[in-house]
Amino acid sequence: MVRRGIVVTQGIGLSLALLVLLAHREAGAQEPPPQPPRPRVELLAADPLDLSGDVDSNSPVMWAPIDGLPSLRVFTSTAGVPSVADGLRLRRLEPAQPVTIVNLPGHGMWFEAVVADDQDV
Repeated sequence: MVRRGIVVTQGIGLSLALLVLLAHREAGAQEPPPQPPRPRVELLAADPLDLSGDVDSNSPVMWAPIDGLPSLRVFTSTAGVPSVADGLRLRRLEPAQPVTIVNLPGHGMWFEAVVADDQDV
């Protein structure tokens, strides 16, 4: 007897036909790829951090080689006057030094972000 494209026989033939059908279905079934771990963020209490320059806006930080050593460079500003401090760790920065900018706009300058150029300047 034929049902939906499958030949069904009596006894052992029926069992063999079902076994082949199930094996074929299982062979075609694939496990879904593993899911990557979900990102996780955790906020922890921390002690305040005082930077060596005066601050009234964002204080971008970047790694830059100074005298051949990877160092932190922190840009700060207050009242529109920018400064920069270097060091190996945020809690051990040198005193902030004024940044000289040619043609500084009369209204001051604040750093929101910094990006090193090809020469890490």
